[in-house]
Amino acid sequence: MNVALALKSDKTYVDNQLALKANQSTTYTKTEVDTELAKKVNQTDLEANTHTHTNKQQTQKQTHNNNNNNNNNTNNHNNKDRKSTRLNSSHRL
Repeated sequence: MNVALALKSDKTYVDNQLALKANQSTTYTKTEVDTELAKKVNQTDLEANTHTHTNKQQTQKQTHNNNNNNNNNTNNHNNKDRKSTRLNSSHRL
């Protein structure tokens, strides 16, 4: 029995260790932590959302580029028509 008592911690050590613990009124329970974490976006949803957003941006950029190309083609066609008209007019003189 003396051997078993010798292996136990003394009261002062245990009291000091207990004093280091956080006050229960200032800590969260596991359920409270789980509830708050559940409100956050999970990684899979974040990646899916990011992928969708990136695709949308690429589509908008492509549409913008296509519109610019169409405008440039229209301007080039109009310029050719003007030159052709000028050439035809000068031949009449």
